[in-house]
Amino acid sequence: MFYKKDFFVHYSDVDSNNHLKLSSLFNILQEIGCLHSDSAGYGLNQIPTTHLAWIVMAWRASIDRLPSWNEKLHVITWSRGSDSLYAYRDYEIYDENENLIVKGSSKWVLFNVLTNHIEKIPVSIIDCFCTEKKCSFNTPFSKLKEPSNSALTFSYSVLRRDIDTNGHVNNNNYLQIALEALPEEFINRHFSSVEIMYKHGAMLGDTINCFYAENENGEQIITMKSKDLSQLHAIVKLA
Repeated sequence: MFYKKDFFVHYSDVDSNNHLKLSSLFNILQEIGCLHSDSAGYGLNQIPTTHLAWIVMAWRASIDRLPSWNEKLHVITWSRGSDSLYAYRDYEIYDENENLIVKGSSKWVLFNVLTNHIEKIPVSIIDCFCTEKKCSFNTPFSKLKEPSNSALTFSYSVLRRDIDTNGHVNNNNYLQIALEALPEEFINRHFSSVEIMYKHGAMLGDTINCFYAENENGEQIITMKSKDLSQLHAIVKLA
């Protein structure tokens, strides 16, 4: 089943150049995914009954154009199945002229809020989403790695505003933090490709150390680790 919803770009969604912020883009993808899950009976409001929550492990987006304030966006999402541990969800965003401007993909796990453990995804749950065979990308998610030339740029203390309903830093907040690690010359850069990989969630009061590097392909890599560097929180790749 293809789940569809229209969104408008609000003033708070745009940057200083009147372009949709990357964090706002992923907020839209996150929101329509939540709505689709809700319609299938496994959304946020059903957690007290199902005791199950979806946690994203990876994002991937290809961006042709970032829309401006007050543009109307036609957003589509669908489930493309599961391999028992991970569920996969893809996306497309069209502008008012029906131009495809963004395509995306995501990888999720099913988390039991009572046991605090990841569970295998039953076929019965996946069937509720009426999966589609269509794929936004023809290649699988890549495993992101920290470049050897990464350098510490700054440290961030997790605040109350960063915490979501799962009790840890919301996935899109990692992206906002990561963008602050970019050199000044990349602040207004239009990135056509974004990949994010998550590992260990950061909690309220934790310190996130942000490391930056440009790899041999000219891609910008931000690696986020715990204060003692023992845990990897997330890696963001921008190109």
